[in-house]
Amino acid sequence: MNKTISLLVFLTLVSCSIFSSNKSTETDDGLTKKKRSGAVSVKDRVMSDESDGFFSSSKEVDKLGNQNIMWKATLNALNFIPINTADYDGGMIVTDWYSPSSSNESIKINVEFNSNEIKVSSITVKAFKKTCSKELTCKTSSMNENFNRKIKNQILEEVKKLEIKSKTRN
Repeated sequence: MNKTISLLVFLTLVSCSIFSSNKSTETDDGLTKKKRSGAVSVKDRVMSDESDGFFSSSKEVDKLGNQNIMWKATLNALNFIPINTADYDGGMIVTDWYSPSSSNESIKINVEFNSNEIKVSSITVKAFKKTCSKELTCKTSSMNENFNRKIKNQILEEVKKLEIKSKTRN
């Protein structure tokens, strides 16, 4: 009886892994990453206009990246840093910890969307800095308002570029 149950459990596990669509790939640094078939990056979703979300109205569907220029501009402005979470429905983009060099400091940026209007108060930027010692003890602190304002200004500059680009197309 135990052998039969063990065999059934084994066959179930094996059959699940055979049909799994996850694939592993090895990166240049030797790390193994799993890749889902059909997975689409945030940037790809923006360009393809596939998602409805937080900023849609009851009359008209606001396609991701199509009509919400603030969302698309934010992704463009933060293209230098890996995105950890991009939740269009929740109106938030959170980057991963990023260090441009082999320094002991890294930054993380959170952008919260307050509305879909194109104005300064429509987004809130909060950045954090993590400093780690050689003993791997880390301290996290908020970045100063000047840094947050600089990121916000980059996003707003990107909005201007995208608006000009969309007007020249029409």
